Amino acid sequence: MIEFYCKRLNQSIRMKATGYQFPYENESYYDDNWLNFEIEIQKNEQHFKIKDPLFLTWECIELAKWFQNFDSHTLNTDIMNLENTFCFSRINKTNEEKSNLIIRIHRTLVPYLTIAVEEEFYFCLDNSDSQKVFLGFKNISNEFPIR
Repeated sequence: MIEFYCKRLNQSIRMKATGYQFPYENESYYDDNWLNFEIEIQKNEQHFKIKDPLFLTWECIELAKWFQNFDSHTLNTDIMNLENTFCFSRINKTNEEKSNLIIRIHRTLVPYLTIAVEEEFYFCLDNSDSQKVFLGFKNISNEFPIR
């Protein structure tokens, strides 16, 4: 389970890989490596759960590396999934929200959005938090290797 939580802004995102989108290998490098995720998002009074083939196996490896070195990234460094529906951005902690991470989620994954293209979620990660996220993605990569 990978979790992001901000008590001050009353928001959280939880993600859990549940398996390959296509459990049996078929002859498509991409289709063989999509992972299904259960995603739970809470922001103020909005709370919902969705299931989506969110990341490819190798994206989980790249995300693990990115979060392992989170503090060393230059500001405004982004990493996102292939479909550009989930984006992580390292930002300056001196911003209004006192956060160093923005997660941008496309409206196709956020049911309450009707006009905006994406929803932004702000979090403050310390070294311990980023290492937990790193281990979460690493564990997913170990459980669901590239096929």
